[in-house]
Amino acid sequence: MFVKDDFEIISHAFPNGDELHIYVIGDVHLGSAEFAESEFRAYVKQIQSDPHGYCVLVGDLINNGTKSSKTSVYDETMTPADQIETISRILMPLAD
Repeated sequence: MFVKDDFEIISHAFPNGDELHIYVIGDVHLGSAEFAESEFRAYVKQIQSDPHGYCVLVGDLINNGTKSSKTSVYDETMTPADQIETISRILMPLAD
């Protein structure tokens, strides 16, 4: 297996014989006008309440529009710094 020296591998030992529910979070785009906040918060609560639940983050959690991106920077609902702080606060309960 190839592993770069500067790449951190995170592993988790799952309980033997226990059931696992894997939830995927991606393309949230918090900060865009289309962000479905109530639905996203409900999904996070569902994951948090599942004793067998584990979460995988796959990207595009924040929108962070720039002048050269497909989204319009002028349609952003919060600054990039606020997007990072907000998504971190929402997802923090899932960290363990």
